[in-house]
Amino acid sequence: MPRTAKPEELHRLTGTVPQATMGVGESRIPAGRPKFGNLPKECRPTFKRVNKLLADRQHLTEGDEYLVRLYAVAENRYWKFKNELDVHGWTIEDPEKGEIDNPLCKHFYKAENVMMTCLERLGLSPMSRDKAKRTRQGSDAPKDAFDQFLERGPVIVPFRAPDVEVEEPEPEV
Repeated sequence: MPRTAKPEELHRLTGTVPQATMGVGESRIPAGRPKFGNLPKECRPTFKRVNKLLADRQHLTEGDEYLVRLYAVAENRYWKFKNELDVHGWTIEDPEKGEIDNPLCKHFYKAENVMMTCLERLGLSPMSRDKAKRTRQGSDAPKDAFDQFLERGPVIVPFRAPDVEVEEPEPEV
C-alpha cells in the first residue's frame, strides 16, 4: 500500500525535494570525473591515478568515488606507517616479554588490509579483474521500449485498392 505524499511544508522543513518536481531522467550527480572534495593534498595523486586507471579500463562508475577516496587515504596511511616503522624498527624490546612487534605494526597491517579490500572491490586485483564489467557508454546503454518504438521511424505501406470485380445490376424491364 503506497504512502501518502509529504506536504510541501514538510519538504521545505526537511530540505528535501518532492519526487513530482523532478524532471524525467534528471540526475543529481554532477557529470565528469569525481572531484577531490575534502581529500588531503597528499592523497590526491593516488586518487587521480586510480580514477584514471578505472576510466581507461572503462570501469569507473559514480559509486566508485567513495571507495577510491578510502583507498587513497589508506595508501597514504600505509606509507606513513611504513616510513615510521623503517625508522623506529618493526620490533621493540620489552623487559618483561622480550622482543615484540611495534604497536604501529597493527595500524600498518590494517591500512594494508583496507587497501587490498578496496582494490578487490574496484576490480583491480588479479583475482577480481575478470569480474569487473565495463561501464556502458551512450550507444551501448539499453534503450527503453518506447524509445525503440519511436526510433524505428515511419513504416509506409503503400495502399492499393483491391482488385474486385463490380457487378452491375441488371436493368429491370
